[in-house]
Amino acid sequence: KVPEDDSYYFVMEREAVDAWLEKIPGLPSVDAVARYCLDNITYRLPSSFDLWDFSTRDRIRDVVLSLAREAFARKKQEIGSKEHFALFLRRMLLRALDDAWVEQVDYLQQLRSAVAGRQYAQKNVIYEYHREAYAAFVRMEQTVKIQAMRGILLGEVIRTKAGGIQVRMP
Repeated sequence: KVPEDDSYYFVMEREAVDAWLEKIPGLPSVDAVARYCLDNITYRLPSSFDLWDFSTRDRIRDVVLSLAREAFARKKQEIGSKEHFALFLRRMLLRALDDAWVEQVDYLQQLRSAVAGRQYAQKNVIYEYHREAYAAFVRMEQTVKIQAMRGILLGEVIRTKAGGIQVRMP
């Protein structure tokens, strides 16, 4: 079931933005912020974007999150009905989960082979596998959130003749 409360999605977007900011040492440039927004939130930045305050990481987070909330509201308004919007959200979440899970299974198979060689170094192979598999799972959770929000904000909705919707992934 898709959560009725939009705050769930805003928390996911905040986590995605925080993960992006953590990867960047120091203060991101205006160009880096613009690139992130264009790749993950909206294909069109406001004309006044260069004039906004990007003086601190908190201010950058606030700017990016405000753009995300505006994009979310536009998407919700564009789709219209609650039923179609819930279907859209469900499809985007499932797509992100499916893509991440395929990568996770592939990684775990490769990890099994890689960890097997560690027994020659007197390592506990089962412990090593579980430790690295859990770290990979945590990364997968983060990837699902990032990709789900990217899909929700950038996904294209096409109305069918039968009154339904078709979703085009970004």
